[in-house]
Amino acid sequence: MVKKSFLCKHFGKSDKGFTLIEILINSSIFLFLIVAVSNLITPWGKVFNSLSQKIEEEENLLGAVNTLFQLVRYSNDLRSSSDGRKLSMTLSSNPLEIYSQGGTLLLKNEGVSNPIAEGCSEARFIVEGSEEKPFMRARLVFGKETVDIQINSCLLLSP
Repeated sequence: MVKKSFLCKHFGKSDKGFTLIEILINSSIFLFLIVAVSNLITPWGKVFNSLSQKIEEEENLLGAVNTLFQLVRYSNDLRSSSDGRKLSMTLSSNPLEIYSQGGTLLLKNEGVSNPIAEGCSEARFIVEGSEEKPFMRARLVFGKETVDIQINSCLLLSP
């Protein structure tokens, strides 16, 4: 004689499998749990993406400031264009130009422009001081972040 399971004895079911109603109820519960978990996880993904974007903007900004500092510190014949959009200099008798175009801060060297940093929507440069001791002031805009810097021949100052 075949033994019946607990459910089969008390509810009069057979041992042959699940009924359609049982499958639908189990599927509904499983689907509800999946939707609930995904609704909990989705906001964290948005927070992670916004933080990642902010970190990337900060890294680009710091990289651009570091590059500007190194170039200005060791260059000669430092000058800015009349509208302040371009910074020109000579480094080891090699003319260089820095400017922002299409959201990228670019360094032009021997007619070829290479990116310094992505995400720079605006760059303004002013060269002041004497020819022997010039200093450069710059305003860089990366996303919502605006930074004003001043670079002397010997040190970097921020306002």
